[in-house]
Amino acid sequence: MKKSIALTSMFLFALMFGTICSVRALDQELANELLTSTDQALLIKVMSTPGETPDDIYLKSLAGKRLARIGTDEAIPVLVKMLPSEKLNMSARYALEAMPTAKADEALRKAAAELTGLPQIGVIDSIGTRRDMGSISLLKGLLAKDASAGLKKAVYAALGSIGTAEAADILLAEMKNKPENAFVCNGLADGLLECAETLEAAGNTAKATAVYDAIVNPMFPVFVQKAAAYHGLLIRKGDAASILVDKLQSPKKCCFTGGLKTIRQYNAADMDKIGKAIAEVFPKLDNERKAYVIRALGDRTDDASRAVLFPILVKESANGNDLIKSAIFEALEKVDYDKNAEALSLLDKQIDQVLLSGNTDLLAAAKEASVQAKGKAVDACFLKGLEDLVAKEMMKKSDANAVSGAQTLIDIIADRRIPASVPSLVKIAKTEGCNPAVRNSAVSALSEIVSLNQVPMIFDVLKSEKDQKRVDWILNATCTRLPRESCAAEIVKVFNAAGTAEKQELLPLLKQIGGKTALTCVEQACWNADTVENATKILGEWNTPDDMDAVAAACLKIAKESPNRKYQVRGIRSYIRIPRQFNFPVAQKIAMCKTAFDAASRKEDKALIFDVFTRMKDIASVNAALDYAKIPEFNGQACSTAVSIAEQIALPENASGKKARAALCDAMKRVFELTNNDSLKNRAQKVYDRWK
Repeated sequence: MKKSIALTSMFLFALMFGTICSVRALDQELANELLTSTDQALLIKVMSTPGETPDDIYLKSLAGKRLARIGTDEAIPVLVKMLPSEKLNMSARYALEAMPTAKADEALRKAAAELTGLPQIGVIDSIGTRRDMGSISLLKGLLAKDASAGLKKAVYAALGSIGTAEAADILLAEMKNKPENAFVCNGLADGLLECAETLEAAGNTAKATAVYDAIVNPMFPVFVQKAAAYHGLLIRKGDAASILVDKLQSPKKCCFTGGLKTIRQYNAADMDKIGKAIAEVFPKLDNERKAYVIRALGDRTDDASRAVLFPILVKESANGNDLIKSAIFEALEKVDYDKNAEALSLLDKQIDQVLLSGNTDLLAAAKEASVQAKGKAVDACFLKGLEDLVAKEMMKKSDANAVSGAQTLIDIIADRRIPASVPSLVKIAKTEGCNPAVRNSAVSALSEIVSLNQVPMIFDVLKSEKDQKRVDWILNATCTRLPRESCAAEIVKVFNAAGTAEKQELLPLLKQIGGKTALTCVEQACWNADTVENATKILGEWNTPDDMDAVAAACLKIAKESPNRKYQVRGIRSYIRIPRQFNFPVAQKIAMCKTAFDAASRKEDKALIFDVFTRMKDIASVNAALDYAKIPEFNGQACSTAVSIAEQIALPENASGKKARAALCDAMKRVFELTNNDSLKNRAQKVYDRWK
């Protein structure tokens, strides 16, 4: 029924606002007036005007919408006249449904008895919306006739919305008639379920319970049976214990799942009775159902549920079934282990078993539960496990199960980021003969855990790493996790103490970190003969936007002051890269281009500024390019760049655009004066003609 109401509103909205798209000669002034009118006479006049054109339907929809707000008994006769029309029925019903008057109910009942087809079904829908108890006998009578499938479903929905004991009895009686098809049967199921919910809300729990129980019938869809089973248990509260036992053992899956849902939803006050019933029936369930019940209890956090759950978990922890083990881990996820030593002991034992099993599904479940687990006591538990792994040299084993277990334990520690685990992880990573997979896990874990003062440990561990890409990945993962400037300071300490080869490897890491401290170190390395080659390359690739002013200054200094021409060239090219790639104001980019042009010693380097101009679609860059046209060797490139930019500029049609058009035309006049290239002149003329 609720779905039907929603559809009614949606349809009315579409009717009101969709048809306007096709209306051309509509009296828009009248339409606007109807939206807010308080003149009922006007609204009635519009509703009573003959016609069912799109314009008529739209205007009557607007009038009906207002009558729903301000309509009185006086409007009812004209609305009743519209009910037989399939096109106008909804507009009339929309108004009648909202009127707080008994005459609206009378009008709808009379129409329901006299109309046929879709208009009749629509009126019955409105009766249900109004929850008109006076229409129950009428609706019962309609069912007694040779009603169509659509009519039956509408009556079922209306009776469900009305939701009285009498309405419930009519619907229950319909079950005996065995509806002829799924459409009607589903409609009856929906009506019964809504009727039960309405009865429950009204406080008639006895009748609501009877209806819920009746719905758990194979004639109805399984999802409706599940909902009814769930509500039927929940409404009984603590008194449902014996019924819950039956549901959990029922061969019907819908009854079992309904029971599971209620376990999760019962009030904590009811769990003493319910919990005892669950504990009593639990041993009788098969492993699959046991697992589901464990998960359901695990989702609860009240003390009464925990009192039921933990004895079950302790007993079932010896159960070798994988479903049970996985369920136990899930049930332990929400425990605060600092307050529950029993749960901590159980988690510890379960993980010990699973780590040796090699079962990937259980390892995943153990990891999930362990990562989510709350409490410092859990950290101590896993730390002890890691220390045992080191003491017994388990990291040297090649057995697949042992390797998987060790990796899972290390992954858990990494995810929980346990600082005290660093010494043990370092031992694993540096142990001679350590299984490569376990070592990799330990090194990765270190990158997630080490603090600033432990960063040198990472470098110590990576000395024996042969895969440079992995080294870079580990260092990047470590340093990008830590505070930028503080981390850079630690790396700079390592850099200053390192040999030449190690410094070359650290330079890319400093670029990855970025910031003032890292940049200062790289800049200084640009003036050291041992590191200048890589340092100048790194400086030219620096990509931290906040550092670009300082990078530009460093590159320009190299271009002007380096004693080596090779690095002068690299410096000026790195400098020009900055305005080309980074988002500076146009004026600043143009100023940097001028600086670069003056500082560059080679023609090919000076020419790079024109690429920067081309990337700025601005009149300022057009004029900046033309300033270099007076230099003979750059005349062609300067004029070509200016015209290319001008061709791509779009100007607004306003006062500022008018001023810009004049400036662009002046620039094209400069092209005419500065070039002898006819092709460029023709292109400039087109730009001029476009904006003059």
